[in-house]
Amino acid sequence: MKTITLILVFILTFLISFPKNKVYELVLDNLAKYDVSIVSQDKDISSLGIELDNNNIYLSGAKIAKVSKIDFEIYRIKANNIRFSGSFKQMLPSIEEASVYIKLGDFLNVTGKFGTIVGNLDISNKKIILTANITSNMYNKYRNVFKIFKKSKDTKGYIYEFNF
Repeated sequence: MKTITLILVFILTFLISFPKNKVYELVLDNLAKYDVSIVSQDKDISSLGIELDNNNIYLSGAKIAKVSKIDFEIYRIKANNIRFSGSFKQMLPSIEEASVYIKLGDFLNVTGKFGTIVGNLDISNKKIILTANITSNMYNKYRNVFKIFKKSKDTKGYIYEFNF
């Protein structure tokens, strides 16, 4: 019982004292290498993560998207209500929720009016597999984005694989 209590106290202390601001700054620095920036109107740092509200995403100084909420947590990054701007609006569908998890297996989950996309990290075969359940009318509307996906023979929907 004493060991379980010590483990729980250690985990709780780790979660509270984890340098969330450093992870946030690391993400921003890596995005800056690609000339991408996130400008937030509200930033809330809690014991479990960082929540950004009313965000604008810029590429080379031009606004490309508005994101209502971004959560940076220890095990994932989650974005809600991604609405693209300018010419990106005609090229890309709106996204209701996108989550990237820090784990093997299913590490990506994206949902929107187009359907869902799940990303799977297969380390043993050095592959990333994206499986999409896309409605046919959205596939046709956003063909330029979804053309990399091929109709799956094994599962319902579309699939895209690439090696790393």
